[in-house]
This record gives sequence, C-alpha cells and structure tokens, in this order.
Amino acid sequence: MKIITLNDNDLDQNTYIINLDDRIIIIDPGLNFKRINKYIYNQNPDIIFLSHGHYDHIASINCFDKSKIYAHIKEKQLLSDPNRNLSAYFQNPLNIDGINFLKGKIINFDNKIKIFHTPGHTEGSIVIIIKDNIFSGDTLFLDTIGRTDLPTGNQNKLCESLRIFSEFNKNSIVYPGHGKFFTLGHAFKSNNFLCKSQIFKPIL
Repeated sequence: MKIITLNDNDLDQNTYIINLDDRIIIIDPGLNFKRINKYIYNQNPDIIFLSHGHYDHIASINCFDKSKIYAHIKEKQLLSDPNRNLSAYFQNPLNIDGINFLKGKIINFDNKIKIFHTPGHTEGSIVIIIKDNIFSGDTLFLDTIGRTDLPTGNQNKLCESLRIFSEFNKNSIVYPGHGKFFTLGHAFKSNNFLCKSQIFKPIL
C-alpha cells in the first residue's frame, strides 16, 4: 500500500492518492486536478471517497467518473447546494449529481476499507480506515478539531463523534484534511478536544 499526499498551498487542503492492491483510491479530490492527474498517470481512479462536501475537498469532482465517487447519504443535501458546499463563494458552483451515497454509522466497504459516519464538521462527514491508516477529513487534527460554524456543522455532534477514536489502534497514522499526518496516540496527548470526548458526553 502506497499513500501520496498532495497539499494545496492556498487552503492547505490534502488530497490523498492510495495504491491498494493495484487499485487507485482518491480521498478528497481538491483544487489542483492537474497535480492529481499527474500522480495517477492519467488513469481513471477505481474509487473516490469524499470525507465531506466542502468545496476545497471536492473542487475537482467533475473531472472524474461520478459513478466511482462515494459520500455519506447525510451529505447529499450539502453536496447538492452550491451555497452550502461553499463552491458558490469560489465562483465555481458545484451541484453534485450521479454519485454513490453510503448509509449507516459503520460501513464495511470491499472488506478492506471501513467507513465511520462522524457528523459534526458537517452532517455527513466520514472517517475512512484503510489498513490501520485513518483518513480523518476535517473531523480530527493533531491538536484541534474541524470548525462547526459552516452549514450543517454542530459542535456537540462533533465532540460525540470523537469518541469513536478510542476504538482505534493508537499506533495508527492519521491523515487529516489539512496539515501534516500524525499518530493517533500523539493526538491523544496533545488534543484537548479528543481527550475530553472520552470522558464527558456532550449535552445535546
């Protein structure tokens, strides 16, 4: 398994390209399609996951076969509204049709990929686990969490979603939607939000 991180310098957004058993998986096709295409050698990826539907994570979505793109069903409303997914503010309104929507709290995908629904940053945010590698989107960063003041964000829900990380191997590498990767164990030592989520259940 090989993981390539492409970081957009403008918004510090990470696109991940994963080679898994000769399949190309992309997580969050962001703003720079030319760089993405360069690293996949003009091949059509086998699977594309959207950790959530904000513009900086979906900007290149129309460059790919929609039938291979997956997001959580709770993200459908945000993806279909350029004002909610923020693409309208970047003069590139995206109305996403024709992709696949996943249902459930925990989804086993193709026996090698596990997906967890983690609402909070957006209602349909997900965390993707591939061979003990955690792709956390904007749910979890090393020392903080994703913002919740954008459409469908909810801090109480996000704090509740953080509790799922206690079930993962602390030696796992976390690949966030922005910034550098880190070990989950390191986050438990430095992220106050993550530590508190294991002790206190937020009042809804």
